[in-house]
This record gives sequence, C-alpha cells and structure tokens, in this order.
Amino acid sequence: MTVFESLIQELTQATGLPLRVTAEESCILETEDFPIRLQYRPRQKDIVLLAAVREAGISLSPQTLRKALELAFNGEKTGGCFLGISKDALVLSRSIVPEGMNAKEFAMQLMAFTQHAQDVLAELDADEALQEDDDDFPNRGSFPLQKDGFLQV
Repeated sequence: MTVFESLIQELTQATGLPLRVTAEESCILETEDFPIRLQYRPRQKDIVLLAAVREAGISLSPQTLRKALELAFNGEKTGGCFLGISKDALVLSRSIVPEGMNAKEFAMQLMAFTQHAQDVLAELDADEALQEDDDDFPNRGSFPLQKDGFLQV
C-alpha cells in the first residue's frame, strides 16, 4: 500500500468521505460546486489537489483570463495555490507532501484548498457578472498602457 493509499484510507475512516483510490493513484472528492481530484505523483512524492473552477467546453473570455491572472499573481488571492489551464479547463492546484502527515492534517489541507477554490470561483463569478452589467460600454478601456507596456500611474 502506498503512502497515498494509506492516507486516503485513514482519511476515509476518520471522516466517512466516500473516497476510493483508482489504479492511477488518484481519487475524486465531490463538493457542492466542483469535484476535487487528488492525484499522487510517486516521482515527486507529493499529492496534487486539483479543482476546475471553469470546466472544459466553457469559453474563457479574455476578461476571465485577465481576472484569473490577477487572482494568481504571487498566489495572494489563491491562498498560495496555482491557477492555470489544463485540457481547456481553468484549474486551481496545490501540491502537498504527505510524508509524516496524518489524516487530520491532510483533512485540514483539503478543507483549506476547497475554501481557496470556492473563493476563486466566487471572484470569477462576480467579475463575470460585472462584465455582463458593463456590456452597455463595450469600448471602455480597462487599463491604459504606455508604449513600453507598463501601466500609467
């Protein structure tokens, strides 16, 4: 049994979460807003937590991508998590090292990640709602740029 499998088993017993490890050493946790994939990477000896905050097949507007970059800047508004595109989905991710971690610590990491994903989702939803409200002003510039590419102050 791998470290990942034993940690998931311990977490399942402690919390009652219906988690099953697949042959690919991953499992899915269904939340109200999105599924969270837990993927064990033996080479890196870590677990990657992944949540699609925008599913594949949903068009990502330039404004949504701009907001995602803003949220991801230095990890300040993502709780230190990464935000990127994978298979046409906008995905929040974080890697954690399970070595020496018990089920309680793992559950806390998982809950924190879930909260960060919900916060990012809410920020994107709010920004997209504002974009819809601003459709009356389609030519409004958001950030004036100087010729050298830096924002004017």
